[in-house]
Amino acid sequence: QIFAKKKYKKMPTRNFSWYYSYYTYKLKRIGNGTIDAYTIARWIIYMILGFIFYKMEMLLVFFICFMIYQIFANTSNLKKDKDYISAYSVFNKDNHKIPGTIDSKTLLNQSFGGGAA
Repeated sequence: QIFAKKKYKKMPTRNFSWYYSYYTYKLKRIGNGTIDAYTIARWIIYMILGFIFYKMEMLLVFFICFMIYQIFANTSNLKKDKDYISAYSVFNKDNHKIPGTIDSKTLLNQSFGGGAA
């Protein structure tokens, strides 16, 4: 009885309705603004350019340039709100820290100062 074989439930088969509901859910992201037509057009252009560079046998050069572009394009400050608070206090106005930040001053106050800082 110790080495008895465990009986596992059989995984349900994935039929057409399962795939339909799954991909319908995935495609709903396109309509609610997370993936817009501009993003889809950009990725299609990237794939076409990648194919052209592949045919010229310079895909690695394209990939490196593409990654450098993505790093600079996605680290922009233009999309930030006025009330945006960075996790790094040096980037915030007046070095404002986010709630829950632990530094040496608050740690000493909590340890030796009698409780709350």
